[in-house]
Amino acid sequence: MCVALLLQYTEQQIPNQTDLESRPDMTTNTLIRFAAALLLAAACSSTFAAAQLKDVVSPDADFQPATTTRTAPGSGGLKDVVSPDADFQYTAEQDLWVQIAAFDVEGAPADLRSVEILEALDAEGQETRVLDKGLTDATGTFERKVRVPVGTTQLTVRVGVFGIPNTATLDLDGSGVIVHTFE
Repeated sequence: MCVALLLQYTEQQIPNQTDLESRPDMTTNTLIRFAAALLLAAACSSTFAAAQLKDVVSPDADFQPATTTRTAPGSGGLKDVVSPDADFQYTAEQDLWVQIAAFDVEGAPADLRSVEILEALDAEGQETRVLDKGLTDATGTFERKVRVPVGTTQLTVRVGVFGIPNTATLDLDGSGVIVHTFE
């Protein structure tokens, strides 16, 4: 049907040059008719292409996802492959209990002094990142749970007490607890 309409339209006479000079609006009308013919041809061709595609893929088709035929012996298929172990935790950090005691040069508890827990970012310990910080209480004690990256083997603790060695690098032994006294 689209092809028949297109052929009928193109068989119309296109006015000659003298007709165009006598009627200046004929040029505009001719361009509009030509554009309409192009749009009609485009619509017909896309309708034809859509009809062809409908024959290939039907919206009523019952598609089934592809399944693999190979599974591990004794396995329940893909569900078992993506199921993590019960002990697996979705985290890259671990909790560490930190207990620090600080005393000043005279042996008195260093109350309300700053404490920083640092992680070394390079092998020499020159570049560090603060994991946690806070203040000692009235007894000179700093206790809390600190989140540290899994695989951390050493932490540096620094206290704000002058006159004593106020920085210590402590090895983590896997117990989840570090205890240190600055005096």
